[in-house]
Amino acid sequence: RTGVVAVVLGEGNRSLFAERATTLVEGGQTMNPSVGELVRAIESTPADEVLVLPNNGNVLLAAAEAVRETSRRALVVPSRSMQAGLVALQEGFERDGSADDNLERMTEALHLVVTGELTRAAKSTAVDGIDVTEGDWLGLVEERAVASAADPESVLTALVERTLPDGGVL
Repeated sequence: RTGVVAVVLGEGNRSLFAERATTLVEGGQTMNPSVGELVRAIESTPADEVLVLPNNGNVLLAAAEAVRETSRRALVVPSRSMQAGLVALQEGFERDGSADDNLERMTEALHLVVTGELTRAAKSTAVDGIDVTEGDWLGLVEERAVASAADPESVLTALVERTLPDGGVL
């Protein structure tokens, strides 16, 4: 009854999402799919209703526009990371359920995930009040900068402390 279009980046993620998602679209932080690509994916999904997992904050607007442009019944699950999208898909999705029921369950599952990212700074700047030097390591929690330093270990420690302040599962 309900299919899922998931935006994924990388072969490992494709493999994980392919187990449950109906249609995969290549995209992510630096390769956002176009609205047209998402519309084509929605329209080619063999289901009565379709859910779209953008899996990146930069793809959310394109997903929302694609849902408006398609003639199919489609809804966006507001996943802002591949980790959150995968948890939503595994914990909340039922193929035989309605899109509305799936959207509710999957959106609830998104709240189970706090996403941390460790990346290299492409330029010197200030991000979210954190001074960043080009080439340094930058730690992001839910897309907000929390630490920056030349050594990745200190940034990773700050990420873990911020994502799991009361324990939790890594």
